[in-house]
Amino acid sequence: MIKQMKQDFSQTTLIAIIWVALLATIQGNSMSIWRIIGIGLLVGIIFGGVYPYLWHFSTLGAVWNIVISTVCNIGFQILALLLYSPELFKWIAPYLIITSVMTFGLHLIIFYFYMRHLNRQLVKELNQIS
Repeated sequence: MIKQMKQDFSQTTLIAIIWVALLATIQGNSMSIWRIIGIGLLVGIIFGGVYPYLWHFSTLGAVWNIVISTVCNIGFQILALLLYSPELFKWIAPYLIITSVMTFGLHLIIFYFYMRHLNRQLVKELNQIS
């Protein structure tokens, strides 16, 4: 589990750093390398660490998985916006409540479909055994 999570974190962080650097270059945004690395680390922590742990290895209940992933995602959104562009954050800040509610709703929907998909896979595996 730890080895897989380290690999997921490293891959996700590297891809995010490259993606943010390209995005900043295309937009002509002169970001410092530390901001780019910071955003890459945030993406790696959330999508390469927190989400894989919660959805694959955690023994918490569904409600706690959804709440923890939603709170982490909202925190990521805020920090990433602040690192990318404080001016953009000021422009988007009035809509944080709306995006937070949407984030929670999407986590509910995605969790429902993910668990349904996982249950179907388990049923297929069990049917093949017998």
